[in-house]
Amino acid sequence: MKTIALQVVGLTKQYKKYKIVNRVSLTGYSGEILGILGQKGDGKTTIIKIVTGLLKKEEGTIIIGGYDIDYNYEDAIKEIAVLVRLPRLLKHLSGIDTLSRFAKASQKGKEQLERVKVLVSSQLDLNNKVKSYSAEMKLILSIGLSLLSKPMILVLDEPVRDFNPIATKKIRDFLKKVSHEQGICILVSSTMLWEMEKLCDRVMILSKGNNLGTVGIKELLDKDKNLEDFYLEQSCYYEGKRSIAERGCTI
Repeated sequence: MKTIALQVVGLTKQYKKYKIVNRVSLTGYSGEILGILGQKGDGKTTIIKIVTGLLKKEEGTIIIGGYDIDYNYEDAIKEIAVLVRLPRLLKHLSGIDTLSRFAKASQKGKEQLERVKVLVSSQLDLNNKVKSYSAEMKLILSIGLSLLSKPMILVLDEPVRDFNPIATKKIRDFLKKVSHEQGICILVSSTMLWEMEKLCDRVMILSKGNNLGTVGIKELLDKDKNLEDFYLEQSCYYEGKRSIAERGCTI
């Protein structure tokens, strides 16, 4: 049975008179990768900032790991790890030394450290120094560091935007391993339609701050469709409704 890791209901953020996020609702489950797909300026990063407590909302409810962020902020935030940019890594340390140092700060004990070591070592040699790691290796190590706090949810904003296809696949495979084998809900945003189809279990389409719909990738593929089909269908339907409303007609 799936466990709800993240629940967002009616999330709204407004700048002056413009609603950059308009009553968005979404649910993230343990052991799945949930994507937020949209163009630049559609509100993806704003949603992530609000969910992770970096930005205040006007309306809506956010529940993380069963804790309402408005009433149990500290308990809620403990259940979420955020990796928007890479942490500063000491190049002279090995991968294993880096994990060990961060583990002391997370105070989750040796068991979680060993679990993360096994995960990360499946993708890179932890005995090598950080200065020898490629960009994608540093990202994988950084994801491992984020997991030391034993979060229910891991949040990533455009994680593979600057990587080549080989590095992208390596990161994608690692994220799937983390989510599906460790039961972690991964929330990821991107403008890259095809990458989201390959990475995510479900994807929410965001346009101008509006949730146009959420779909399971397996569900689409079973119907001989793909994420591009769903994206275009939902976008065209939304634009049609908006055009009618702007002319003052009923919908």
